[in-house]
Amino acid sequence: MNRSIIVFFAAVGFVFASLAAVSPLMAQEDGIVLESNFGDATFNHSTHGDFSCEECHHVGEADQACTDCHNEDADIDSKQAFHENCITCHQDQEAGPTGCSECHEK
Repeated sequence: MNRSIIVFFAAVGFVFASLAAVSPLMAQEDGIVLESNFGDATFNHSTHGDFSCEECHHVGEADQACTDCHNEDADIDSKQAFHENCITCHQDQEAGPTGCSECHEK
């Protein structure tokens, strides 16, 4: 009986470890609203699943908000960072929005 309990907990631990190792995107928030005077833009991690976290989170941790670094005191503020990174990538990939009203909702 004790052996059965040990095997059971080992199996449960294996399942949880496997789930934690799946894609880091599964743990990331979807529907992140980027506030803007021009109209808010919504970013979804789930639609960017073919890219590594480092392609956008080039410095810092994957769970760190872009605005933690790209703020009004930074050399590149959040508007510049989003526009340069997002639009350039969408143009290079020939996929995704590149026009103002395609992202920004009034």
